[in-house]
Amino acid sequence: LHSEAGILTSRPLIEDALATLRKQGVELPEFGSDPVPGVQAALAASPVADTNIIGLSAVGREPAHLAAILNALIDVYSRRILDSYASSASGEIETLRDELARLNQRLGEKRKALEDFRQTADIVSGERDENQVLARVKGLSNSLNLANDKVAQAEGRVRSIRESQAAGKTVVRSRDNPTLAAMETRASQLRESLREQERVYTPQFMAMDPNVKGMRSRLADLEKQIAEQKVSSGQMLLAEAEEELASVRQAQQKLQAQIAEDRRTVHAFSKNFGAYKAMEQELA
Repeated sequence: LHSEAGILTSRPLIEDALATLRKQGVELPEFGSDPVPGVQAALAASPVADTNIIGLSAVGREPAHLAAILNALIDVYSRRILDSYASSASGEIETLRDELARLNQRLGEKRKALEDFRQTADIVSGERDENQVLARVKGLSNSLNLANDKVAQAEGRVRSIRESQAAGKTVVRSRDNPTLAAMETRASQLRESLREQERVYTPQFMAMDPNVKGMRSRLADLEKQIAEQKVSSGQMLLAEAEEELASVRQAQQKLQAQIAEDRRTVHAFSKNFGAYKAMEQELA
């Protein structure tokens, strides 16, 4: 880690970071015409104790510029690491290709036996096929993550509806249920009509008035129907939520099964590929 910390504050890395900043239109006049020494002096990089982390900091008069420098250094450093890994991987692939070419030249009379095994084990393009399987597993894993999110959301919806029902709360909005909305509109109109009557007539008169009695009776019936409709709609809403939960769980389980199957395929391929390489070594 100490050597990596030194790289982070090295002149080549700082020069690349400054070049990146210039392309972005960031000027650093406070560091003069040759900003590298000044930037080096402002930087500090050291390993964090008991970790695999390197602490990188900068001290200066322009916080915004310091932040830009730190971000550019991290970006350049990250690209160099990735380039290094890519170069190493490319070299390994080339080495494997050279080895395979040498082995093919030395197969002789046993080449057919090896070729038959290679075809039987589906290793015609072994590394490529393995990558295809792994890419499929990765794609299925991403799909499974989405399915897990959907299951969690569906479970939350079912739980919320059940808790609301247990607490006696309404779980259906009138605007989502035209029938309920119509009944509540009629009930509101009846209440308003009764309030109009109350402003004009005495309670004794209203108690005897058949029109008022009729409105109160209709209002009571409506309120009963509204309560029943809310219960019924709530049960329907819960049933729909439970059906959706069952559906997303089924999709989740299907993806889990597909991933398990593909992992077995990858394992089988790796085993066959290992046997193929062992046969190559015997023929070398």
